[in-house]
Amino acid sequence: MPNPRNRRLDSGLFSLLVVALIAAAAPLVVDIPRSVRVPVVVVEILAGVLVGPHVLDLVTPGVVVAFLSAAGLAFLFFLAGMEVDFLQIRGQPARLAV
Repeated sequence: MPNPRNRRLDSGLFSLLVVALIAAAAPLVVDIPRSVRVPVVVVEILAGVLVGPHVLDLVTPGVVVAFLSAAGLAFLFFLAGMEVDFLQIRGQPARLAV
């Protein structure tokens, strides 16, 4: 009789493998169409939605996937914050932000 704990472990490892494959394949997929430039993060988000529990249900939201999701979102916000040039924001918008 199969152990249910091993099934959960296999599901978590499979989910981690799918997430790793998406992370590795996204930059390659972005370079294929030369006429349309799409950021890598857009391809990663679309692939995540596609393999997630609401479309193909390949990746189950377990502990590892939840941690990677939170870390990825924090990293995305960090990178977006690094892109902000505060020297270009002057006058009224800067006073409203502070």
